[in-house]
Amino acid sequence: LFVILLLSGFFILNRTTVSYNKLSDNYLNTTVNEYSESTNKILSLEYSTCSTLKEALELYEELPAESRREYINGILKNTLKDYDGLVDAWTVWEPNALDGLDNEYANTEFHDETGRFIPYWTKVGTTIECSALTDYDGSFWYENPLRSKTGILIDPNPYEIGGQIIWVCGVAFPIRSANGTPVGVVGIDMSLETLSELLKSAQIYDSGYLSLISSTGLKAVDYDLSTEGQIDPDFETGETKKQFQKASKDLKTFSYYENERGK
Repeated sequence: LFVILLLSGFFILNRTTVSYNKLSDNYLNTTVNEYSESTNKILSLEYSTCSTLKEALELYEELPAESRREYINGILKNTLKDYDGLVDAWTVWEPNALDGLDNEYANTEFHDETGRFIPYWTKVGTTIECSALTDYDGSFWYENPLRSKTGILIDPNPYEIGGQIIWVCGVAFPIRSANGTPVGVVGIDMSLETLSELLKSAQIYDSGYLSLISSTGLKAVDYDLSTEGQIDPDFETGETKKQFQKASKDLKTFSYYENERGK
C-alpha cells in the first residue's frame, strides 16, 4: 500500500508539474505576444515616419536648386513638432549632390567647412534647434544606410537631453536621386521612454518581468537599470546563444530554464 501511494503521489506530482508548466508557458507566450505587438507598433511608427521623410526628400530635384536646403530644413523641423517621441531629425548629403552649391555654404550657419548639407535638428521639451552634424564621414550611421537597400534600425544608444541621459533608438534611410543613385541619408531618433514605461508596467506573476533586447544582444529595456546598454550574456554563451541566433532567422519563439539569484 505504501509503494502504491508513493507511486501515485509521484505520478500526480509529475502530471501536475507538466500541466502547470504548460499553463505557465501559454501564459508567458500570450503576455509576451501582447507586449511584442505594442512594441512593434511603436517602432513601426518611427520606421514609417522616416520612410515618409525619405520619400519627401527624394523630391528635391523638382525644386529650384537655391530652395532645396530651406525646403528640407522645414520638413525636418516640422517632423519634430508633429511627433512627441522624437528627439532629433537629421540628414547628410554627398558632396554637391543636393544642389551643387556646397562652396557657397562653406562655414555658414548649420554647415562646416565643406559646405555639405548636414543639418541636425534636436528637440528639448518644446524647444527645437539646429546645428551642423560632425564626424559623419566613415560613421556607421551614415555609411551603412547610404549603401543599404532598405535602410537600417540603429541599436539603442545613450543620448543626452536637457542634462539627462536617456535611451534612444534610430532609423536611417538612403536618399536616392531620380536615376537611383544614393545621394544622402535621412534619419530620426526616438526616445525609448514610452516603450520602457510600457514594458516595465507588465506584471508577470509575482516576480517576473519583461526585457527588450536588440538583435545584437544589447539590453534596451530591463528591470535592472544597471544592465541597460549592456550585452545580455545569454546572447554570447552556451546553448541559448544558438537558440537566439536561430530565432533571429526563423522568427519563432523559444523557451529555456536557468537559475537566477539561486532560483
